[in-house]
Amino acid sequence: MLKLTTHLTTLVLLFACTFTLSAQDAEADADPSAAALYNDGLGKVKEKAYEEALALFEEAIAKADSTDDTGKKVISLASRNGAVCAYRAGTVARKAGEMEKALDFYDRGVTLNEEYFGNHLGKAQALEDMEDKTMEALAAYVAAGDAAEMSESNKDKAPALYRKAQNFSALAYIKEDDNEKAIMLADAYLDARGDQGDAYIAAYYKASALNKLEKNEEALVAIQTSIDALPEDEEADKYHLIHGLIQQALGNNDEAIAAYELVQGEKYKAAAESRIQALKQ
Repeated sequence: MLKLTTHLTTLVLLFACTFTLSAQDAEADADPSAAALYNDGLGKVKEKAYEEALALFEEAIAKADSTDDTGKKVISLASRNGAVCAYRAGTVARKAGEMEKALDFYDRGVTLNEEYFGNHLGKAQALEDMEDKTMEALAAYVAAGDAAEMSESNKDKAPALYRKAQNFSALAYIKEDDNEKAIMLADAYLDARGDQGDAYIAAYYKASALNKLEKNEEALVAIQTSIDALPEDEEADKYHLIHGLIQQALGNNDEAIAAYELVQGEKYKAAAESRIQALKQ
C-alpha cells in the first residue's frame, strides 16, 4: 500500500502574516467584541495553545457582524487561522491516540475552511487508524485530494492522496482476501472520482475481485475502465494479464491471447506466455 508522506510544512501558516485588528472597544469587560476575541486568539497562538485559540476564533466568528468591514476581516482571518489551529490541535490528539477528540478538531477545522486540506488529511489519517472506518477514511482522503487540487501551493499532493484512497481496495483484496470488501471500496472511489479518469487502481482491484468471484462480465467492464485510465508511466503488465484472465474465463480466447501478448515485463511474461501456449493448442 502506498505510504503517504505528505509533510505539512508547506501549508499556508497564516499566523505570521495576519495583522491585529483594531479593537477600540476591547476593554476587558464581560462582553468582548469580535475583534477583541480574535486578538485574544492570536495571543493563544503565540503561546501555542491551539485548542484555546480555536475556541476564541470560533467565538469571534459567531460574534462578528458580516455586514461591516471589520466583521468581514474577523470572519475571514479567524476562519483561516482557526482551521490551522484545528489541524494542529487535532494532530496532537491523534498522536496521543485520542481519535474521537482529533476528529472533532478536524471537523471543526473543515467547517471553518473547507479549502484547507490539512484537516481533511488529518481526519483521513485518524479514521484509517480506527476500526471499521475504512469507508469514511477513503472519503476523507478523496476530500483531502480535492482540497489539495484546488490549492496552488498543495496541488502536487493531490495525486498521492487519491492513490491512497484507491489503495484501500487493494488492501482488502491482497491483505484481507476479502473480495466483497474490495469491490465495495473500489465502487466508493469510482462513485467519487470515476468521471475524472484516474480510478485505474480501484478499477483493477474491483476487476480482480470480480474475477475471483467468477463475475467476469462485470470484471471485464472494470478492467477496461482501469486500462483506459492508466497513466503513461504506469507499468501496464498486470493490468493486461488480468484482462487476459477475464477474457479467457468468458471464453473469448482471441481477445485473451491479444491481452496476454501485451505483457512484456519479466514479472508476468512467463505466466502470460504459458496461457497463450495453452490457448493455441
